[in-house]
Amino acid sequence: MIVMKTFCKYSILFLFVLFLVSCNNLKPTNNQSLPLNSRVDSIELADTLGKAIFSIPLRYDTSVSWIDYTDNAPDDRQKYRFQPKELRITKESGFLWLGEPTDSIERFTITCATHDGMLRKYPPDPDELKSDSIHFLRYIAARKQFLLRNKVFSPVLDTIEKIGNRVFLINASSSISDNNKLEAIVHAETKIKNNYVYFDYQLLTSHTDSVSKNFITNSLDLIKTIRVSE
Repeated sequence: MIVMKTFCKYSILFLFVLFLVSCNNLKPTNNQSLPLNSRVDSIELADTLGKAIFSIPLRYDTSVSWIDYTDNAPDDRQKYRFQPKELRITKESGFLWLGEPTDSIERFTITCATHDGMLRKYPPDPDELKSDSIHFLRYIAARKQFLLRNKVFSPVLDTIEKIGNRVFLINASSSISDNNKLEAIVHAETKIKNNYVYFDYQLLTSHTDSVSKNFITNSLDLIKTIRVSE
């Protein structure tokens, strides 16, 4: 009886420790403080892809979600956007789209397949369910070459990094537009249950302030807080 009680006690202790470790893995940081002036937020991704947990700037006090429809249903995409409330909210649509704002943009957007997305209509290859599988690494290498060859961006950063338990393709670029405004984007993508999920920080501004000067650095720090639980 004493042996049984001791076994039960240590079993409960082991399960409790395991629970704490699991919870810690879902936090957006690895025992580090959050990026300055940021807060933790989360969303349930479409089609049971899991829960995304991440940090965003405190000033991103408005959020919206919608489906970006196209003329080809399998290409429809679910989008989630966070941004300051004083900036105009836009929702891209393949059916009716009047274009991006030309004055100011500052936002964080998550994009994934919709419930009816083509990628979810086929059973995933078990190997491809692993975000760091050779399939995903090959995809990342090919995509990097495509982006560079087609001059989709002029990167100030182009790398592959493991964040949490997932491999991400991360690139960042900045340029000065024709009307003398700073355009910057930090893009990250990973694979979740055979679906590619995109995380994008975007900025368009004529201001020269701490936000614009540190946008890429701060956005990269925030990207590194992303965790996904399936």
